[in-house]
Amino acid sequence: MSFGSIKQIKLRLTKQWERGKFLKSIVSSEDLFPFEASIKGPGAAEMVQNFDTVRIWIKEIQTSCEKTGLKLIWKEINHRQLGRNSIPVKVYFSNVTELADFLGKKTELRVFKKGLSLLGNTFPPFVPWAAQHPFDLIKNAPDIARLISIVKWRLENPHPDIYLRQLSLPGVDTKFIETHKKILGQWLDILLEESQIYQHFTGTGNFEKRYGFLSRPVTVRFRILDPNLNIGNFSDLTVRADEFAALSIPVKYVFIIENDITALSLPQVKNAMVLFGRGYSFDHLHQASWLNEKELWYWGDIDTHGFAILNQFRTLFPQASSFLMDRKTLMDHQAHWGFERTPIAADLPNLTKEEAFLYNELRYNKIREGLRLEQEFINFSRVREIATEITNNSSSAF
Repeated sequence: MSFGSIKQIKLRLTKQWERGKFLKSIVSSEDLFPFEASIKGPGAAEMVQNFDTVRIWIKEIQTSCEKTGLKLIWKEINHRQLGRNSIPVKVYFSNVTELADFLGKKTELRVFKKGLSLLGNTFPPFVPWAAQHPFDLIKNAPDIARLISIVKWRLENPHPDIYLRQLSLPGVDTKFIETHKKILGQWLDILLEESQIYQHFTGTGNFEKRYGFLSRPVTVRFRILDPNLNIGNFSDLTVRADEFAALSIPVKYVFIIENDITALSLPQVKNAMVLFGRGYSFDHLHQASWLNEKELWYWGDIDTHGFAILNQFRTLFPQASSFLMDRKTLMDHQAHWGFERTPIAADLPNLTKEEAFLYNELRYNKIREGLRLEQEFINFSRVREIATEITNNSSSAF
């Protein structure tokens, strides 16, 4: 036999508090108070069979409430054997302050109300946000004034076109903004007109681009493989993506290599260059339309992600071929097989028939579970050989 206790009620209400139920009610039209928390009590049969136990339980509940100043709601039961008896059925809270005091959340409540008042007086549209993110408001309470100053500045400067480092506001530095990009983004999305938000940029990583600030330039690293082609006497260069897009390097063959050391190790070959890969990220090449005039040769790891990256690369450059990503290469290097911990199983429509066949063998574990071959383990003499063969006879398939 188990009856409800004040401790159990406190635990139950604490969980509801931590889900934001009661703080949201301060903002929303749904007024939860007065609030009554039910107490699990005895049934009629239990009253008869364990009357002494029930009396002890009632006394414990009553004593606990008296110590904490809680109000009880009683129910009178008229039993034909026991007569009239009153048992506690609910704990009564007249307002949220009483509940917060009972749960030990007075500080949280005070901080929330103060932050809510500041937000509501400055930017009323933020009040619904506070209802949905009460603990974000509490967490950032010491910084609310500074965050508001950033939002005010952005409203007054619809086209910032500066780096965050250049923003001169009291108590605001780059690190502060970096730390608070999520909440600032939520607030700016609420206040700014759609025309002032670059909607195609999402996530905190694109905060600057989304709200009109200058961002760290995206760069492209490439290496010229033709010893007769000089670009200011440099062979290994890193330039801004927009500058790369404006180039027109007079080569016929462009290798795209995921492994940096491998890209650095490629032999000198005529009429060729190599781009250093970045995994799934190809946005930096999107405007480099001159690459469409080149023969593109992609080389990545032989695993499910390697083929997924190749598949994505072909969304930009459908003419791209792959090399050293075939079954023969895989089987010739069994001594170097590794394990892919997080393989994918998505359909990849941009693979060739041969690539798709090997990809299916990998994603369905037909050769071995989680099989992968990293490109750095492929015999380098084979790398030199195939790079030379490609540039000497580009019609060959590898």
